[in-house]
Amino acid sequence: MILKLQVTSLVWFLFSWHSNIFARPSIKNPHQVIITANLKGTGFSAVPVDILIPDFLDKKPQEFDFILYDSTTGNFKAIFTLTEPRLMLFFLKEVYVTPGDSINLKYIVLENTDKIYKDTVIVSGSNKTNYQYYTIFRNEYMGLSKNFPTSTLPYTKNKIIKYRDDLTVYYNKIKEQFVLSLKGSQYTNSYKKYVLNDLYNYWANNYLDRLSTADIYNLSPNEREQIKQKLIANADTGSYAFLSALLKLHRMSMNGIEKTYNLKEYQALQRDALKYPPHLKDYLLTADIIDFVKNKRGINNELMLALNTSYKLINSPKYKQKLFYYKQSLADTIEKISIKLDTIQLVDLNNNLTTLGKVISNNINNIVYIDFWASWCIPCRKEMQPLKNLYVANENKKIKYIQISLDTDSNRWKKAVISDGIKFSENYRFINLEDSRKFDNELNYMVIPYYLLIDINGNIELRNAPRPSDPKLKLLLDKAIAN
Repeated sequence: MILKLQVTSLVWFLFSWHSNIFARPSIKNPHQVIITANLKGTGFSAVPVDILIPDFLDKKPQEFDFILYDSTTGNFKAIFTLTEPRLMLFFLKEVYVTPGDSINLKYIVLENTDKIYKDTVIVSGSNKTNYQYYTIFRNEYMGLSKNFPTSTLPYTKNKIIKYRDDLTVYYNKIKEQFVLSLKGSQYTNSYKKYVLNDLYNYWANNYLDRLSTADIYNLSPNEREQIKQKLIANADTGSYAFLSALLKLHRMSMNGIEKTYNLKEYQALQRDALKYPPHLKDYLLTADIIDFVKNKRGINNELMLALNTSYKLINSPKYKQKLFYYKQSLADTIEKISIKLDTIQLVDLNNNLTTLGKVISNNINNIVYIDFWASWCIPCRKEMQPLKNLYVANENKKIKYIQISLDTDSNRWKKAVISDGIKFSENYRFINLEDSRKFDNELNYMVIPYYLLIDINGNIELRNAPRPSDPKLKLLLDKAIAN
């Protein structure tokens, strides 16, 4: 229940889950956390304040027992209950919070231009050393990618093993440095444990990431079980590194570097998810359903039955709610996309009219890689050189490259094609935005660049295929050609 009162410029927001909602908290209990801040000029409103709880599939707002906000001065105060220490997001900055903390937030905009927006949050309070997780631990100790050992393509078993061993040496070095820095410090014991656990998550995530691009080496059963048990023990961190490592390990159960989203692969994932503790099992089943519904070109009756079985195995109400949209959209993904490709009109560089259906049918018996892009899309154009490199590497193979622009200005589109040197591919442009929107709705892509992989029979093999700059694409194409 929410009660809103306004006295001159003072706006009160009272949130209470207690029997007496009008009782203003006067005595702080050991589980209460008090947050104060000044929001004037930050662009943030008091309700909802950007204080979030990192969740497995989302970030959810913190529920408050009490909020007070002065709309003139921008002064803000909130109280909420926390039963155990946890990582939280304050204005999207990570802060480790302990029950009983009193925290002050100072939001600062460092740079705000048309192209750049930089901000920071200064956090102080009763456990101020803990609050430096984001600024000190993440930046100083987690800048791992700058110093991590490297390995080059093509990956071999020996390269991967050496990478793992070098990574382990580096991980132990950082761990030793951090343990030394904690001596005599005011960090709480729970924080020390959290950071060391999350450091392992980073090691696992980087190692598994390298493995996920290498078809020639997989984890031994013992090594896989060791990493799995350690990640399960670290589940309360809930950090990005933990979630990413957990999903990578889980999806290795398919024994493949890239998914084609078939029933056999889904059943392997389902079996693996059921081996985890209930809360992680629910997360993995939910993530897999979303992944398959978003990316599979067509879901036949057998696969839909398997997806529905997984849905019934999920006990968590929040995950079932998360899946509501995807469950509703299952019917729209049966078999192939329903849109008639011959109704999608395109025009080529010579102003010849055609349709997407004809373009695909003209390339039957070839693997077709389609790039949806635009001249104004900077990330799209950064992929053009990697695309050319891919073309040169596969010039004598049965791979065709098609680029379809969302440009409405024909001249800008043609200039970009010439400037980027992509005449080796077949270049087209949507004649009208309505066709672009129809295709967008069917494929459920929200941003460009977006890529499709078409099999030799003219069917959509993989939605949201890897970008040209992603090493996984070359491995995927090699596998498709071999098949």
